[in-house]
Amino acid sequence: MKIINVGNYDRESVDDKLVCENVNEYYGEAIVDFLNERFSGDHSSDLYKMVGDGHGLYVWEPWQEDTMNSPYERAEKILNNITEDELTELFEEAGFKITDGEGRIIDGNGMDVKDGLLVR
Repeated sequence: MKIINVGNYDRESVDDKLVCENVNEYYGEAIVDFLNERFSGDHSSDLYKMVGDGHGLYVWEPWQEDTMNSPYERAEKILNNITEDELTELFEEAGFKITDGEGRIIDGNGMDVKDGLLVR
């Protein structure tokens, strides 16, 4: 068993901290009770818990600039870096056909595939 320190207020920006590991359940409960009595409480940011050995510690990872883009910006970034053949193949695998808006299927010759419309 492990004893960890977690945020008492469930804030996602607070990492879990490992206090000790390889503790049996009996002594682990006594240690957790002692730590919570002594160093935790309603107004404390700390809370101590006992968890299983397989429990992974939570680590907060702030948003990366790239993930803050809108879905349209992410799609545009993907479309700008894909070839017409790759795009056509991707859509065909998904069961789509690419048309020019007038019902004619685009085969990659003549019109830019990226300007076409998708139909199922």
